[in-house]
Amino acid sequence: MKSERLLNVAVAILTACALVVTGLVVRRELSAPRPASNAPMQIPSWRSFAQSGHRMGPAQAPVTIVVFSDFQCPFCAVLMERLRKVRSARPAQVAVVYRHFPVAGHPHAVAAARASECAGEQGRFEPFHDAVFAAPPDSIGVVPWERYAEASGVGDLPKFRECANASGPVAALARDTLAARKLYVSATPTMLINGLRVVGAPSMDSLEAYVGRALRSSGPAGS
Repeated sequence: MKSERLLNVAVAILTACALVVTGLVVRRELSAPRPASNAPMQIPSWRSFAQSGHRMGPAQAPVTIVVFSDFQCPFCAVLMERLRKVRSARPAQVAVVYRHFPVAGHPHAVAAARASECAGEQGRFEPFHDAVFAAPPDSIGVVPWERYAEASGVGDLPKFRECANASGPVAALARDTLAARKLYVSATPTMLINGLRVVGAPSMDSLEAYVGRALRSSGPAGS
């Protein structure tokens, strides 16, 4: 009986310790620093956000720009055009990683994200992405996604159509939305330029300045 009582006490102590540790972990997560404003700020763990998504540009580029974006967001379209020009000017130095964050007020944003993933399954994410962002804003959700797929060089259009018309969850969309929440993304576009968190679509001059600073700080590879 005595040994049984001692065992019960030990179990109770271990349980209490586990609860304390769990509470400390939860408290730490909830007390993680949040951006005080939309002003640019450094995110030390930025590389973890670049590990998923659609990379456009070389894997070894000294500057990686992770963009949380929405295909129905007009400011995202402006930013993507500016990023295209930056990449064109520095093809070996800058890569963009596209991640989904469809805004609730954009009724066709989730469908666009799904369609882009369907194009991505056939290796055509980037041209599909370019085609959608180049289209007039009022055509999103009106022009069939298959039209963009055809213009993007998607080879198997029936397979694309079946994929785009599916109603199940989109794994990439769920993954990217969770990552956006960890970064406290509340508006699109939101970027990480080698760790510098920038909200909105900065002017071309500002964007080039951000990229230039990132190149200089990346060491010999960026010089």
